[in-house]
Amino acid sequence: MKIITKKSIIAFMLLNSVFASDALISLGERLFNDGRFSRYFWQHSNGNVNLELNNGEKHLEKLLLANGLEVDSPFKGTTQSCASCHMVDQAFGSINDPGMRTYTDFSTRIKIPKRSDNKTHAARNTPSLVGIGSAYNRNRFSHWDGEFHDHFQTVLGNMTGRNMGWLSHEKEIARNNIIKVIREDDGSVQSGDEFGGSYKEVLLSKNVEAEFRLDPSERVDISKADDQQVINAVINAVSAYMNDLDFEKDEIGQYIGSPFDKFLIKNGFSTIPKKDESNEKFTERLKNFLSGLNQPQFIEKKHFPTHHKDFSFGKVELEGAKVFFNIENSTRNQGSCFKCHQAPLYTDNSFHNIGTSQMEYDMIHGEGSFKKLSIPTLDSRKNKFYNNAPEENNSQSFDLGVWNFYKRNKKVTDFIDTKVCTKNMKCDLSQMVARFKTPSLRDLSHSAPYFHNGLFDDLEDSISVYMFMSRKAKMGEMRNADPILKEMRLNMMGVRALTSFLKSLNENYE
Repeated sequence: MKIITKKSIIAFMLLNSVFASDALISLGERLFNDGRFSRYFWQHSNGNVNLELNNGEKHLEKLLLANGLEVDSPFKGTTQSCASCHMVDQAFGSINDPGMRTYTDFSTRIKIPKRSDNKTHAARNTPSLVGIGSAYNRNRFSHWDGEFHDHFQTVLGNMTGRNMGWLSHEKEIARNNIIKVIREDDGSVQSGDEFGGSYKEVLLSKNVEAEFRLDPSERVDISKADDQQVINAVINAVSAYMNDLDFEKDEIGQYIGSPFDKFLIKNGFSTIPKKDESNEKFTERLKNFLSGLNQPQFIEKKHFPTHHKDFSFGKVELEGAKVFFNIENSTRNQGSCFKCHQAPLYTDNSFHNIGTSQMEYDMIHGEGSFKKLSIPTLDSRKNKFYNNAPEENNSQSFDLGVWNFYKRNKKVTDFIDTKVCTKNMKCDLSQMVARFKTPSLRDLSHSAPYFHNGLFDDLEDSISVYMFMSRKAKMGEMRNADPILKEMRLNMMGVRALTSFLKSLNENYE
């Protein structure tokens, strides 16, 4: 295996710029949907990467929904791909139509191929990918616990990871399989004819239709490339595709898809920060704008086909915005939401503990059980990881989020030490317990169920979690409570208004 040098990383970063060609994005989409990187395909193809398998993976025959029901899957007869977990319109408009997605799944914890570890479901809910490459993303950490710190790690880590069927000791086999598929693909399978031909033809971009022709800086001659260059080409293309996944924008880059976006624009306020303005300062300016808005012009109801619902921005939604931004209002509620969910993506991409791990664990093992758990210190942690779903017959199965990678992953450690911990809070391992990455609040109705463990698929119920855990934090009954929880003052009137505001962040994503 070739060692990744500083020079190769810099070259990769230059290739992986935001100025990717449409052809590279198209290539990334093809790779994202290609099921030949799965272990199942590797195992059953007998070394022929162009073989059409007679049977697909069993766990892909049905889609598992958050309510426990299963419906026919659009992936039936196929093998695992990135798209099998990160869906968009594959199931939309089907007979049972579970709906549109923002590159996430429908389940509390998605089904995965069964292997010798006997796992049949992933440990967490699949996070949405839309907005992951936005210029307003604070960082590129992926997974709920910040396991990967950039697209390079994310793409390779997932293509060679457990969800694709690979066990931890099989990463080299998985990597070699990726290289083999790229080198030997003849364009006859996996929609090759729709994307310009074989991978080697598209990457070289000779005798290829113009729409699939890569820019010169993006091209790779597979016949001359070493293995690491092949891997880099794959990651570069998939990263370009991921970076292109964003919410609806106009020609100047303003977000325009949601009723709240339209409300801001109608009332003379931009939906994105000014040049060199931080998300924090933009959010504060937005809060002040809403606070001083005396004669708001509202947005009438409009039908959103991908939601099968109408959305608007009126008086109730404005009342919810005031709860969200802690603006004095008739209900006297303070949601403090804006402190973690900063505009314009409504996330700080940081890590907070709002109590969802504790809630799930206590529901299984009894009230107060999570707080009593004996958790290793930094000196005694060694090789222990706690990133599994709670199990009724196993009290040592629980999820500690970013705890698993703090002081293990330098990038996430540096970020937490400089951006999360303050002079009033010492940075140590105990402060990392049950912290998870803050999700975006845009288009939430396309990404239910909510939280890392998919506890609820209803927005009002999800907000009630904050009421419940805020009360516990104030009473000292929550382990490692985020300080912001203690600031919240919410009653059911505020919850309903806040729910209406969050629904106004939906858009007709397609």
